[in-house]
Formats: sequence, C-alpha cells, structure tokens
Amino acid sequence: MKIDYGNKSALRELGVLYATQQKVDLALEKLEQAVEKGEQDLDMFSLMADLYVEKKEFTKAILLLKRAQTIDPDNINLAMDLADLYGKQGYTPEAIEQYHRLLLKNPNDPDAWSSLGFLYLQIEKDDDAIRCFEKSFEYGNDDPNAHCELGYLYFKNKKYDLAEKEYEESIFLNPNNVVSHYRLASLYFLLEKLDFALEEYKRVIQLDCNNAEAHGKLGAIYYKKNMLDAAMIEYESAFSLGYNNSDDHNILGHLYMKKNRIYESINHFQASVMGDSLNARKRKDLGMSYIFINQHKNAIEELKKVIRLGLDGADIRRALSVALEASGNIGEAIKEIGKAIEMDPNSALNYNLRGKAYAQQGMTNLAIREYEKSISLEPNNQLAHSYLGKAYLQKGLYDEAVKVLEKVVNLAQQYGVGDAQTLANTYCDLGTIYIKLKNLNFAFKYFEEALKFDLKMPDANRGIGECYFHMGNLDYAVKYLERAVTYDPKNARGFAILGQVYEKVKKLNMAIQAYKKAIFLDPQYGEYYFLLGSLYFKFGKPDIAQQELLKSLRYNKNQPEAELLLGQIYTAAGKYTEAIEHLEIAISLNKDDLKYYRSLIEAYYKADALERGISKLEDFINRAEHSSIKTELTEYLRLIKKKLEEKKKTGISRVFSTFVFKDNK
Repeated sequence: MKIDYGNKSALRELGVLYATQQKVDLALEKLEQAVEKGEQDLDMFSLMADLYVEKKEFTKAILLLKRAQTIDPDNINLAMDLADLYGKQGYTPEAIEQYHRLLLKNPNDPDAWSSLGFLYLQIEKDDDAIRCFEKSFEYGNDDPNAHCELGYLYFKNKKYDLAEKEYEESIFLNPNNVVSHYRLASLYFLLEKLDFALEEYKRVIQLDCNNAEAHGKLGAIYYKKNMLDAAMIEYESAFSLGYNNSDDHNILGHLYMKKNRIYESINHFQASVMGDSLNARKRKDLGMSYIFINQHKNAIEELKKVIRLGLDGADIRRALSVALEASGNIGEAIKEIGKAIEMDPNSALNYNLRGKAYAQQGMTNLAIREYEKSISLEPNNQLAHSYLGKAYLQKGLYDEAVKVLEKVVNLAQQYGVGDAQTLANTYCDLGTIYIKLKNLNFAFKYFEEALKFDLKMPDANRGIGECYFHMGNLDYAVKYLERAVTYDPKNARGFAILGQVYEKVKKLNMAIQAYKKAIFLDPQYGEYYFLLGSLYFKFGKPDIAQQELLKSLRYNKNQPEAELLLGQIYTAAGKYTEAIEHLEIAISLNKDDLKYYRSLIEAYYKADALERGISKLEDFINRAEHSSIKTELTEYLRLIKKKLEEKKKTGISRVFSTFVFKDNK
C-alpha cells in the first residue's frame, strides 16, 4: 500500500501504527507532522502526551493535553490526566485548579476528591486535605493510602480516636500496608498502649525486616517494659540499619554500661551528644563514662561543659573531682569535691574522696578527719574504714590502724564482701603492719587471705616475699617478689625489697638495678636512696654512697641509719665537723643504740678532740631517759677513761682505738 505522506490523516494513522509497535520516536515524528498539516484530533493529542510521558518529556505532554482541552473543555478524563500530570511534576497549584474544574462538572467523583486531598497534604493545607479525603470516602473511595494519610492528619490534630479508626481501615483494605502499620504502632506507642504497639511494630518488621525505625521503636518498648536484653537486640539491629536517634543512642549506651561493655557504651553516648549537643544530661553521661576508661582529660572537658550548660549537682562535681585527681590536678580536685560536699553534706562518699585527695597531697591529718566524718555518716562503710586504716599506717599509728582495718574484715564477715578489692587491700595493709611489728606469722596469714581474692595481686605477692625475706627463706622471697614486680612493673616497694634479697644472696649488681628501679618509680621516697647508698658504701664507693644518702635525707629527715652512715663516711674522709654533725643527729633520732655513740667518739678521737667527745658522752649519760642505755654508756665511758690512762702509761694507741671503736659498723 502506498502512503500519501502529504495527507494529515495518513500521517496520523501511521503514527498510531508506530505507537502500537512501541516505536515511540517514529510515532511522535509522524504525529507531529500530522499536527503541522493541521490535524486536530483529541485522541491523537492524548496519545502524543502519553508518548512524551514515556520519554519523560513532561512539559511537552502537558502542553499537548492543554491543547486537547481546548478541543473538548468538558472532557473529564482529559482534565483528570492533566491534573495528575501537573501533580506528579510538582505543579501543585495548576493540579489543584484542574481538580476543581473536574469537581465543578462532577462533584461526586471520589478519585478527584482523593487526589485533591493528597495535593493539599503536599502543601500542608491540612484542613483542606481532611475535607477532601472525607468527601472522597463519602462518595465511595476505598484507597487504603488515602485512609492512611487522613489518619496521619487526625494524628497531627491530636484526634487520636479518629486516627486509629483510619489506620485500621487502611490496614483492613490492605493488610500489607507497611506505612499504616507503622503509623498505628506509633499512635499506640504515644498512648502508652505498649502491648498493641509491640504487635504492630513486629508486623512492620515482618513486612519489612530492614525497617530501622521499627526496630528502634521495638527497642524503646522493650526498654519501657524492662526487657533489657530484648531492647538491646532491637536497638543493635536498628543502628546497624542506619537508625539515628539521640535519645535511643543514650539508652543503648546505658544498657551497654550495665553489661560492662564500656567502649560500646561510650560510642553511643558520643552519638547521642552529636545528635543533641546542648543536652547537658547526655553530656553528663558521656563525661562520666570517660572516667571508666581513664580518659580523664575528656571527662573533665565534658563535665565542665555540663556545668556551663546549666546542669549542676553533687554527683557531677564528685565525678569532676575524680577525673581531676586521676589527672594529677589534686588542688582542683579538692575544690570540686568541696563543692560537692556543700551540695550534699550527708554523702559519706564525698568525704571519702576528699580524704583520698588530702592523702595524696601528704595531708594525712586532714585525710583522717575526712574518713572519720565519712564513718560517722555510714558506720558500716568498709571503704572509709579501709582508707582510715591506711592513713593511720602511713603515720605509723599501727595500733589504731590494726583496730580500724580489722573492722573492715568484721564488716565483710557480718554484711558480706561489699567490694572484694577493698577487702583484699585491707588484708595487705594488715600484713604490712604486722611486718613492721615483726609479727611475721600474722603478716603471712593476712597476705595469704589477700591472695585468695587474686593470685596475681602484686601487693600480696610482695608481702609474702617480704615475709620470707625476714624469715631467711631467700629462695621463696625471690620467687614471690619477682612475681610481684612482674604483675605490677610499677611496684616500687616490691623492687626495693627484691633489691635487699639480691643483696643478701650477693647478687649486688642486680640489687643496684632493683634499687634504681624503685627510685625511678617513687623518686620522693627516702628509704630507697638509703638502700642504694648503703650498698654503694659496701661496694667501696663512698662518694656515690654519700650522694644517695643525702638524697635520702632530703625526702625523709627521720633516718638515724642514714645519718650514722654519712657520719662514718665523713669520718673516713677526714671531714670531722660534718661527721660529728650527722652523728649527733643520728643519736637524737635513736638514743638507745651504743653503736651511734661509738661512731661519735671515733670522730672526736680522729679529730684529735677526744676530751670534747668524753664531755659530750657525759652529757648524754646525764640526759639518758632509759636506764639500760644509761648503764651501757656509763660502762663505756669508764672503759674509755681506763684505756686512756693505759695509753698515757704505755704510749700504745692501737689497743685503745681497737677496743673503743669496735663494732661501729
């Protein structure tokens, strides 16, 4: 058949043919040619509009429908198509105008009312949208999505009964409508109908297992119902799917904290703060959680922000104090815990913390006062008794320390172990006291009790090693002391005692290294310098020994043995003035040991000032407080004078010096 391409009707027919064959471009080409030749056919314009929609050339489609509308202004289907196309392209005012034109011609058209409702919903004209949806249902519309949207509009207007009815109708018409189930669940959640909400959210997940919001809301419901493990599972699912809710991040952070999953807890507290940065309560949770992982700088920063945001309280100041103390800012820590006490003067814990801070500053008397205040508020407070006992121990008040520390043990036996670490530390402190009291059996017993809590407890191993050292069982002493410093490489006392054991078994270089390690770990503890200085003296290195002994006295002036050794070093070096000065200090610190007086007499003798030494000795005898040392000194003075007379007669000084100065070292 030969086509007359100059015939507009023929061109139109050919275009229609191409359209039926899905040859869109050819169809449009022929139809456009027909239009150019003057073809004015309503169906042709509608077909062309459909083809342009298929090519996503919506503006051309709209122009063709408007052109078609000029041919048949009353065509309802044409108006519906044009309104629908306007709506899909976001030309909402034009779409609304078309639907109104439709409704003027057919006011009972449910689809037009429904579509108009959706358009009003888009531009947030809620009252108009409600009116249109209600009209659509009045005229027979049964679109489940329309019922769902009307329910949402009622929900926004707090007409919850009507909202519930519309959601249920939507679900009745389409049981698999995820949005309707979700919105109904959210309504139940708001109304605290948790069991109903639970079932609806479960239904949402059945229909859409990757619905993060539904998992999140299920987590919130389980949390409200105190089903914490189930809540955690749902929250984890929600966040893994991209859920991001500040409040729920905070809740999951607390759930992880209860499970001691600290780092995961902090991650969610951080996410919670990122989503709500001005929420002081959430920042407080984050700041306090940092303390658990020793990120004290971060804790301080967050807790100070909390206070600046206007949230303050004893618990916040207390936490800030703990972080400051741990970071070495003891002065600031004391100020903050003082503020906590002002806010809550009846908290035993606050006084405990201030006492602990005072103790770190060396203010032991103030620390004792705070611990006693804590105990007055909570007489059965094991921790306060433990701290108080340790403070008494530091002051050398051993009887008081034993009394208080045994109270900790009694409280644990009576009320149960409140804190295992506190009780274990108490046993170690008791063991340390009994070592100082030279009651090694009691000391050993208490250290063994501490080991029952933790076989790797450094102080307990150190204590048992020290007991073995004093008992003379050096092999076992080395075994336990080496364990102690392995379990805690920062155990200064463990290294110091291990050095003494090495010294006993003649491993002198190892002893020196152990003493140096103790000094490195605790550079302000005088005894460790004394031990090192004494060993250097035995090594025949008096100059180095002198330096270490002077350091020892810089940190602890109450060391008669250090003063004695320095006096002997100065005597040997011919520095008699310095020797006599240190030896007289040694005697003032320990008046009941004859060896101190022997060293002093030796210094006077070598300084060629024995008469002055004898005069000094007579003065000591007159002021002696104990009869035993007075008797010893009197006999010693008698023998000195006797030997002095013999020297004058014989001229032999060797026998005199050997007798007078023996046993000085």
